[in-house]
Amino acid sequence: MPNQTTIPPTAKNSSTWVTMTAVAVALGSGLYLVNPGFGLFEFLPDNLPVIGNIDEVVMTTAFLWSLATLGFKLPGPLARIFPRRN
Repeated sequence: MPNQTTIPPTAKNSSTWVTMTAVAVALGSGLYLVNPGFGLFEFLPDNLPVIGNIDEVVMTTAFLWSLATLGFKLPGPLARIFPRRN
């Protein structure tokens, strides 16, 4: 009887999913940060003290993560926080 082993998912397959996720996150967070709704549609209104800007912080963090994941070189201290993926 031949030796049957299961083949683990390849690195290329998981890399493809990570790349696709990073592109989707970049598009979504970038669109949110561009603010095409002129402030009419927001998760948290900006006029709330302190917590009003949390949604922009989250979207900026997601956008920077996606850029680093896609291989863009971020400047200065951002490169240490979001290391570029090879």
